[in-house]
Amino acid sequence: MLTTARCSTLVLSVAILVLQSCGTEGTNPIAAPADFDQPKPPESVVRMRAPADYKGVLTDKVNKYRAETYATNNRNPISHDDVLHTAATRHAVYLNTLNSAAYQVTRTGPSGEEAANITSNSLLTALVTEPIAPSTAESPYPTYFTSTSMYSRVDAVVGGPDLLKNSNGVGRYIFENYVFNGNITNSAGDPSNFRGFSLDSFFNATQVNGLDNNFQFDVVDNMWYTRRGRHALIQPTARFWGYGDVQSNKFACPWPILNGRFLGVGMIVADRPLTQQLGFWPNNGQTDVTPYGLDTDVWNLQQELGSDSPYGGPPIHFTLPVAEPFQWSGPNALSITFTCVAGYPAGWPERWKALAIFTNQNPIIAAPGWTAQSFDGITPVTTISFAYLSTVEDGGNLNPTNLRDGELYMQTLGPLPPNQEFRVTIRAATAQTRYELSWNFFTNRNSAYNP
Repeated sequence: MLTTARCSTLVLSVAILVLQSCGTEGTNPIAAPADFDQPKPPESVVRMRAPADYKGVLTDKVNKYRAETYATNNRNPISHDDVLHTAATRHAVYLNTLNSAAYQVTRTGPSGEEAANITSNSLLTALVTEPIAPSTAESPYPTYFTSTSMYSRVDAVVGGPDLLKNSNGVGRYIFENYVFNGNITNSAGDPSNFRGFSLDSFFNATQVNGLDNNFQFDVVDNMWYTRRGRHALIQPTARFWGYGDVQSNKFACPWPILNGRFLGVGMIVADRPLTQQLGFWPNNGQTDVTPYGLDTDVWNLQQELGSDSPYGGPPIHFTLPVAEPFQWSGPNALSITFTCVAGYPAGWPERWKALAIFTNQNPIIAAPGWTAQSFDGITPVTTISFAYLSTVEDGGNLNPTNLRDGELYMQTLGPLPPNQEFRVTIRAATAQTRYELSWNFFTNRNSAYNP
């Protein structure tokens, strides 16, 4: 059941730049190119053509998820853009070749394992910029150096300046995300900052037996099942997206970063001002929800004997249509229940049932002692997190200061059981709005944690 009380909307301004579809005809540079080791000026980089799948199947997938979020008939579709594809591709190739720069590689053994720049011990923020330009005295790596700035990397592509402002000349907002293949562990064997669904062909295929798990994922899934990627893809004012694959590089890369598990870069552009719209995912009646998510910071909260999964549940988000703070105390205080309708399987770790709550507010200050109201009938527990994790390094797009008022994300600290029905109930209020929402969704079989 889904019920809504009062509703109003508020436009929120943000002081960050962003993009739109290119209006410049042609793909060849119209500005003089810079030397290969210098930042590239506006419209000095040839615009690449994205593969048909990016503009077709993958874009359809993005818009499907967006339509599910807002329970509309794709009222806010976005398009794949070649300017973003070019900027994302160049950045992906640059990052993937960074460890191959002869003057940066330190061989730690006969395998030539990289020990500089970006390794499994690096933070996610290491992927944001391009700090090292190629050296004329060394190898051609890193390849495709463009600029240390994400905005300048877009501006450098033919059509980029037009994409960086909307029809009113207002700058747009850019989100950047990174895609990986499988779980990448650090040198201690713990989850690193880098994780994706496995896209190895052996695992990412339709199973012969219809009752077997059907692990089929793509790059869109890899962004959607992280809070950071979800936050970018669901923006109501998002207009364009682009994806760049590391395989677009023309040369063999001696030491690819992360042992070849880094796949590419996704970029999303939204109009300003950013706005909010009532939405949540999984939405009511959703039947194909993968039981686990890809955020590794949740693992940091799950240090408990017997909790042997490094994965948390899928991100569940809820967004109010107004950018106002949640009320954390009083009769309309924020209340959340999360229930496995048929009950968790016997032996399911209690810790995995607890929710981590992520908002831009700290309810410990707003309402000391605030607790979620119930967790499937077990003793109510204080929520584990409010997105104030000092260990989170996400490139700036999903930290407490960048989540906005009225936005809330939650995840269980372990995977959900597959083939189960779940019910979410949220009571939320702000100065202008009050909502009581209840919805059900179903997990699919894409998990090894079978009941």
